[in-house]
Amino acid sequence: MEDEVIDSTVEDSQPELTMDDTIRKTLEDIEARDGDSSRDDKGRFSSKETPPTDTTPAEPEPAEEAAQAQVEAVAAEPAIPIELQRLGLRKEAAGAIAKDPVVMQEFIRRSDEMHRGLEQYREKAQFGDTIRNVIAPYMKNIESSGMTPDVAVQALFTADSMLRGGSQEQKVQMLHKLAADYGIDIQQAAQAQPVPFDGTTYALQQKLSQMEGWIAQQTQARQQQESATLNSEIERFSGDPANVHFAAVRDDMAGLLQAGMATDLRDAYEKAIYANPTVRAQVLAQQQAKADTDRKAQATQKAQAAKQAAAVNVSRKGTLPSAKQVGSIDDTIRDKARELGLI
Repeated sequence: MEDEVIDSTVEDSQPELTMDDTIRKTLEDIEARDGDSSRDDKGRFSSKETPPTDTTPAEPEPAEEAAQAQVEAVAAEPAIPIELQRLGLRKEAAGAIAKDPVVMQEFIRRSDEMHRGLEQYREKAQFGDTIRNVIAPYMKNIESSGMTPDVAVQALFTADSMLRGGSQEQKVQMLHKLAADYGIDIQQAAQAQPVPFDGTTYALQQKLSQMEGWIAQQTQARQQQESATLNSEIERFSGDPANVHFAAVRDDMAGLLQAGMATDLRDAYEKAIYANPTVRAQVLAQQQAKADTDRKAQATQKAQAAKQAAAVNVSRKGTLPSAKQVGSIDDTIRDKARELGLI
């Protein structure tokens, strides 16, 4: 019942169309369909009729086909993975390796194994550099004694160990041996009188001690300032969005800087990333994605440029001449009679 009431209400709300309204609406529909092809009051077509044009699509020119083929060739060229690029291979060799995924993966795996093997010797190399820097000022003395650096270091630590932890007899023997090696007369040294007290010398020693203390304070203050500056620089470096892997490679960076294997934070950061397999894999994946995006963008850019160049060389097709306008029936009869010579 509710549906019937609703339907009757809707029907009652719509006004009933008269015959004039129906005729007027029909004429409007006819005019809308005919558009610019409507006839005048004598039944002739309007003079504003647009002549038909040739809509046949133009065939692609050879220049456009060549440009499209070039773009497709550039897009189809395989991208060389970042892992191979970082190994310093020639483009031809890297391209040949990249064609075979099995060979490429095996090549990269072997390269990583060699890198990890070298990393095992990094700590030993750092220790060796430290010892070499300590020995360097005394190399002339070591060479003049006919010893190698390792033998000289072993002899020094042997004497130190004996003088510190040996028995009294062993200490005396070591002392006599050192005196003989360095040309010291033990008996003369034992008979030498102690140096008498000199107030001037003592005062100078006190002033020297004070100066040394002041220098130590200045040195400590400068070191603290340099440390604060370095901490501030590290904080800025770690906060830079470009250094998102800083937390993961911070310890590696410290080791590189302490060993003198990096010149600054940026150099240490890049070397630490390459030395860390996990972080290096992430960075290489990001670089590969960016390289693919750039390559596609360049291919699209070249395609657009080629299409624009081809469009300039495409000639336009000519249009058909305008068709003779058709008049009324009276005009047709009059034209025919004129052709027959009746009028």
